[in-house]
Amino acid sequence: MYNDGNIRGPIEIANHIKRNTVYTGKIAYSRRELSYDNELTELIRHTVEYVKGRPKICNILNRVQPEVKHIVEVTKAYNFYDRNKIIRENVVHPVTHAYYQEYVQLQQLCLSILRHTKHQFGTGNDQLIGILFDGAWLWEEYLNKLLSPYFHHPKNKSKEGKQHLFVHTAKGKDSEVGEVYPDFISRARSIQGEKNVDGKDIRSLNHVVADAKYKPVDHIYGRDYQQVLAYISFRSKDWFVYIPSKE
Repeated sequence: MYNDGNIRGPIEIANHIKRNTVYTGKIAYSRRELSYDNELTELIRHTVEYVKGRPKICNILNRVQPEVKHIVEVTKAYNFYDRNKIIRENVVHPVTHAYYQEYVQLQQLCLSILRHTKHQFGTGNDQLIGILFDGAWLWEEYLNKLLSPYFHHPKNKSKEGKQHLFVHTAKGKDSEVGEVYPDFISRARSIQGEKNVDGKDIRSLNHVVADAKYKPVDHIYGRDYQQVLAYISFRSKDWFVYIPSKE
């Protein structure tokens, strides 16, 4: 809302009376301005930042780097703590102008991502355009189906089957440190003939450790090898890396 002598939009009668009861040459009015930093672009920015914070899906932004850079440049008013406010604004004011129809689906997609909207096949009126899934998790679960008779599958999300790399001794007491979750641990018996592992600490066991990588072999780099080499501290007799193959 403006209050000056250069009228460039519809007069705001109520505000004019409130602010200019003693007329001083000013008129209260409002006008619509073209701004790249608006509720819709802010919604897109919040969605971009949300995806950036998800390591398993953030790579999808690599395909639209120029667009992401432009959105970041124009949304100067971005504030993480305004996310709920921006979501409400876009829910209350969906894109309706015919000139901006190409943004309708983008707005709906951003709202679905930020509101964690779930979609079920055969329900609702929305058209299903694509499916985003965690390929690395799916690859691990597929291997687990094949290897479960021979390997235990620790799960870091549910904190099941955690292992420890080291034992820290202080004041005569031992404490386990270096919590890790190898993808697969063989169900071998210990050197002393104890029972199967099944999630118990395996540093003293004669076992095999395997790691699942959902990536081509030529995309496995130093950090991946370092992760596998860390399993040597488990005194494993062998270790493997399972990767998908085109053959």
